Amino acid sequence: SKRGSWLTPWDGEILVQKGLGMVQISPVPELRIDIFNTHAIAQDYNKYYRESQIGEAVQFMQQSDANAILLGGDINYDLRDHSETSYQLISQLFDDSYFSFKNQSNAEFAVSNTSSAAISVQRGNELFAGRETAHTTTNDFSVEVEPEILDYWFHKAGADTNIDVKDFKVFNLKEKILSDLTEKSCNNLFGVPINCEKNCSELSKVKQKCGKKFCEHPEEALVSLSDHEAVFIKYRISYREKSVP
Repeated sequence: SKRGSWLTPWDGEILVQKGLGMVQISPVPELRIDIFNTHAIAQDYNKYYRESQIGEAVQFMQQSDANAILLGGDINYDLRDHSETSYQLISQLFDDSYFSFKNQSNAEFAVSNTSSAAISVQRGNELFAGRETAHTTTNDFSVEVEPEILDYWFHKAGADTNIDVKDFKVFNLKEKILSDLTEKSCNNLFGVPINCEKNCSELSKVKQKCGKKFCEHPEEALVSLSDHEAVFIKYRISYREKSVP
């Protein structure tokens, strides 16, 4: 898969490989479900590489002959942006599980043009309240930018199955940090190569939200598990002829 440019080595993308994970499960005989997971390249200026990665993933998933297909992951693109085709490429094959849960159509976001962008801005608060998964106001690693929708679940029913989305939630998960405050552990936790115990004020400057919280109450602080939030999804997959939980 294409993985970034040597002209932008500071983002680290050129040094890593993105991919598509897959597992097939069969909860009952003769019902095969392919579950895919992916993580596309980040940053707006990497749009060409992201579209290439998504296109490659969609091409591979089209070969699945399972009774149902699920795709979840960090697409690193907000469908409300309308500046590239990453979301549209997936929408050609899959249904957006969020819209299915809301019993709404994603038609205005499945194309990329200025009129759709105007519609999405106008209806954004109505459609996407609580839907953002990155840079949320409650996340300890958030930077000072607008919250974004970067993480998704999609689904595709087979010719003999139905897929109903029974629940969809975005969880703001936090946990205590069970670690000492050495330079190594501080770097692992926050990406800052300093001794947190001796230089906590410096940590607070670099990582304002989580750093300040951690320095003030290191044994009790609840810190976000990631700069992205967890997305919970619940499906009911059934045969068209007979129901199978």
